[in-house]
Amino acid sequence: MGNFGRSLLLLLPLLQGAPRGPAEKACKGGCHSPGSALGLPRDHDGAAAEEHTLGPAVPGRPRPPKRSSLTWLRGEGFAGSTDVACLNPAVVSGRFEDSTVDPSRYVLRAAYVMQRHCDRWIYEHDLINNRCWPFQLNSSVQSSPWQAAECDFGGKDLSTVWESWPVAPDPYAAPDAGTCQVHDGTPQGTRQGQKHAHELGEMLRCQYVDSGLIPPTCPQGSITLHADKVHKNELTLQTEYEAVCGRLPSLAEFPKEKTLVGYLREPTKGAPWYVARKQCGGARLDNLDREADAAALKSRWWKSQVQAVAAEVAAVTGHPRPDSAMAAEFLDSIIDCVAVHACTGLDDTPAAFLNPASKLPDMGAVALYGRMNRNETARRTWGLDYWRATDPAVFTEYASLYYGYFFAVLGDLLRAAAKGDPRAPKLTISVMSDSNISPLLAFYNLSELAAQRPPYLSTLVHEVYEDKSVGSPAVRVLFNGGVQRVCPGPKSFPLCPFDEWAALVARFVPSREACPTLYEAYEFLGGEPQGG
Repeated sequence: MGNFGRSLLLLLPLLQGAPRGPAEKACKGGCHSPGSALGLPRDHDGAAAEEHTLGPAVPGRPRPPKRSSLTWLRGEGFAGSTDVACLNPAVVSGRFEDSTVDPSRYVLRAAYVMQRHCDRWIYEHDLINNRCWPFQLNSSVQSSPWQAAECDFGGKDLSTVWESWPVAPDPYAAPDAGTCQVHDGTPQGTRQGQKHAHELGEMLRCQYVDSGLIPPTCPQGSITLHADKVHKNELTLQTEYEAVCGRLPSLAEFPKEKTLVGYLREPTKGAPWYVARKQCGGARLDNLDREADAAALKSRWWKSQVQAVAAEVAAVTGHPRPDSAMAAEFLDSIIDCVAVHACTGLDDTPAAFLNPASKLPDMGAVALYGRMNRNETARRTWGLDYWRATDPAVFTEYASLYYGYFFAVLGDLLRAAAKGDPRAPKLTISVMSDSNISPLLAFYNLSELAAQRPPYLSTLVHEVYEDKSVGSPAVRVLFNGGVQRVCPGPKSFPLCPFDEWAALVARFVPSREACPTLYEAYEFLGGEPQGG
């Protein structure tokens, strides 16, 4: 176990103490987090909470000012400088769901949580030379003691229960080293992110342990864990698991090859390769992508809206206007900068991107950040939107190769769990990225939700309930706490009969001929699907 794992063990008395009682009480009336809601910063007392919020004192390094608090450590509610532009609104509000299922009629049988990782530092962006805007703050102590503490977990090497990473510099702090680390272009998670992940973990415990789906001891086999093979995702996963089960995950129960997406180079039975996108690609998917990409660059939307927003953003940030083909990549870089700086609490983000009242990213329809966010997200989902509009048959084929195989695995796991198959986990948590959630929203044709980048810790949850009176299973789909209508039947909301849901997603399951990987590298519990 690395330094971070040891530091979490030291924090277990704090993390297990105060929240448990209030959380259990809140769960009786629905899953409300012990922190109730996340608001604007407020001062607090208590050395233990302050130590966890600000990080350990470092000799010769000034303490950052107290800016956000972790008062839920003492059971007094949760506060942090964030809102729905930065964080899953369910975590912000402390409410796991916007409506509940009648427990006298239905019993929960299984759940699959696909989610984005927690708050992090900034990706390396060569297009902007790792410079967000003039006079940007960075993670060096000289620039921002606050941000330096956010990335300081008490040791030089970052580590989780699965991996350790050697010290890497922060390219945004050059020539200083900076405290935040970026490994092969991918940034580390932050202490604020860890706190938010713990809050979501408490909500998951309330929903799935206190409800009786999983015993409090979390026996082996009841939970399956997946995470992209990077620090921010692994940090999120182990923090949430600790909140759910009261202990860190062990390598014996969750070995690297069965937990970390990308740990094995090739899709292999027992490995979570199917959680990643484009695993059934090949030449056909490449050709469809190229055709869609060419159409995007020729579209009126690209030539007008995207270029206009890119020019406006370039003027605000002091960057040259990007080449037309690079406009979306440029917007992606600045979205990353704004989200990290503003949502973490660095006071240097250009006002043009912020809500005047909250000083956080403005997601409004006419706001610059909102327009930047929606146009860049539209480029990410362009392939799905383009083929849906131009050729429904090709759309189905494209979707199946792009990510539809995930529905084959999801349906197999949920159906097996609903039937009581002991091989199927009761709860699965997959910590990936926004780019994994957005296409699934698009598959369901939830266009308004798919139009914006999912914020940190966004969740797409599939639950299976059994009707006690007739014994039939039904599926409920939630995105960031909101129950979604995914099935067309007039009586298929908020619960969709399992067979209706299965038929809905079956059209996205590729055939064995189109995707042999699915049928050779995954062990179906209930028999192979009739894909294609």
